[in-house]
Amino acid sequence: MPPTVVVCARKRPLNVLEIRAGGHDVVDCASPTEMVVEETRSRYDGAPVATRHSFAFDAVFDDCASTDAVYAAVLRPHALRVIEAPVNATLFTYGQTGG
Repeated sequence: MPPTVVVCARKRPLNVLEIRAGGHDVVDCASPTEMVVEETRSRYDGAPVATRHSFAFDAVFDDCASTDAVYAAVLRPHALRVIEAPVNATLFTYGQTGG
């Protein structure tokens, strides 16, 4: 039986306004289940220091992943279970849009 709760992340690409403002990509899809966020701060003497934060998920999708690919990998197996058996399911999505 698949897990009761599945947590996935899909990376959003920088939008035009972020690029124009000089923004840069700080998220790396390190593996199919890990995202790494690089945070740059200033030390007490003003020197920049980069810190990497790693986050684990059941699945990670990069900014090139299509909605169809995310559906096929994550939702479709659960949707089929709901159709085939008398079970309930809830899909909760949250996040920024790329627009």
